[in-house]
Amino acid sequence: MSACADNPTQPVWSVSCQTDDLLSFSLSAGIGAVAGIIITPISLMEYDRGTMLAVKAFGAVVLGGLGSFPGAVLGGLILE
Repeated sequence: MSACADNPTQPVWSVSCQTDDLLSFSLSAGIGAVAGIIITPISLMEYDRGTMLAVKAFGAVVLGGLGSFPGAVLGGLILE
């Protein structure tokens, strides 16, 4: 993947960059779909709850600090 990022016009070790992009996109989409299927029955997720989750996540990051991962986690715990 990094070889294609450095020089996408020249395939390295006979790996096509288009195939590499397609494989990485498909794999990440599949993992996200499986995660959504698993978490939906557990959390009683609804179709319109995403906006509220995004607002809470943004508030946690702003409260904890934009550049600090532990601060964002602490901000999330405070908001919970």
